[in-house]
Amino acid sequence: MAEKVAAAAPGRKRKTVFEKATAKQKLDAARNKTRINIGKAFQQWRQVREQMGLKSDELLVLPPVIVTCVLRLSE
Repeated sequence: MAEKVAAAAPGRKRKTVFEKATAKQKLDAARNKTRINIGKAFQQWRQVREQMGLKSDELLVLPPVIVTCVLRLSE
């Protein structure tokens, strides 16, 4: 039985553990800039999102943000 060994893509270099960790830290830092802590309201937030049938948190937060912007513009 002849087994084929998958050849690595030519010119593609594997990242070291250090490079992977550094990249992960940068991504985590960028993600943390957009996070908010809603504390105890988190479970209620999830329930409302599920009841409304929304797929993302963004869809749940957009209407209040739009309303707030409209109210501020009308002042």
